[in-house]
Amino acid sequence: MDTLQETETIDNLIKENPKSEYKSPSRLMLIVGGIILLVLGLVVGYYLSSSSKAQTSYQTTSSPIPSPEAGDEMEGWKTYSNKEYGFEFEYPGDLEIHLSNSQDPPINDIVYLVVISSKDYSEDITVRIFQGYDLEEYVTKVESELFGLDARFEINTSDTLIGEYSGKRVDYYYSDSPQKIFSMFIFFRSDFIYEITSRSGNRDQILSTFKFVDKAQELSTVSGKLCYPSEYLPQGNIVAKDIETKELFTQKYPGSDNGGKSTFDMELPEGTYIFRYEAGVNENKPDEFLAGYYTQCATITDRGCLDTEHQLIQVQVSNQSVAESISLCDFYYGAEPDF
Repeated sequence: MDTLQETETIDNLIKENPKSEYKSPSRLMLIVGGIILLVLGLVVGYYLSSSSKAQTSYQTTSSPIPSPEAGDEMEGWKTYSNKEYGFEFEYPGDLEIHLSNSQDPPINDIVYLVVISSKDYSEDITVRIFQGYDLEEYVTKVESELFGLDARFEINTSDTLIGEYSGKRVDYYYSDSPQKIFSMFIFFRSDFIYEITSRSGNRDQILSTFKFVDKAQELSTVSGKLCYPSEYLPQGNIVAKDIETKELFTQKYPGSDNGGKSTFDMELPEGTYIFRYEAGVNENKPDEFLAGYYTQCATITDRGCLDTEHQLIQVQVSNQSVAESISLCDFYYGAEPDF
């Protein structure tokens, strides 16, 4: 009897709550669905995060080799070309050529020197050319010349590709110190050593433009006369300066007391030049001399010379024409002409 009543009670409960037996399956499905969504969210988040990191890494990684886009950064750059020793390179347009000179006779065995720098010398490119040294002799010489015994050097044993050419890299350090003083890059060509140093932030790009060019070229002869406000002509130098490259060509003059004539001939490569006669040069004081320039005043013989006529005359030299009558006779200027 009790069993029958219990059965009826259960039936009545089921009728009053017809969905109660389905509560557990519904909750389970919600939990499983939540887990699935959570897992999918984690997977998608990980993928997006990885993709973002990969993109950031790509954007901030720089190539050690100048990329094609570097051409935009090099817009406005100038080209330095040396006709005598057959090389050229590009450099930022805001830098200036401060010195370009063939050393005759060689100074400290340097046969050629060019310095291109900013006005405050915070950035510079220097090319020095030596002759008659092997690599170790040359590096030891520079070490002794610049730093005495207070520096050491390390030569990169493997060749360094600089632009299109294989060269050497030499790093200089303070003795017993990891602190690097500077690096230089050198090339060997024929009997010459070409040394390049730079303190420019564009050093690698400058080096990538360095190349050798054919030195073979025709020279043209220019001729003229020398003057001096005295009865004799002192020993000195006849100097021609290429106004585009700032390169100096120097010819020794022995002086009239040592057989020198009052006329001269000089061979020059094609270019546009200005001229002067450095009279009275002393080997012990090479910067002390009296200069006679080729100006309009130097050609005037029938009247006095105006201040505006002390401007230097530019001479075009080519293999199709011969420049003559270059009179290095203007010693009477007020302010020294800008040579």
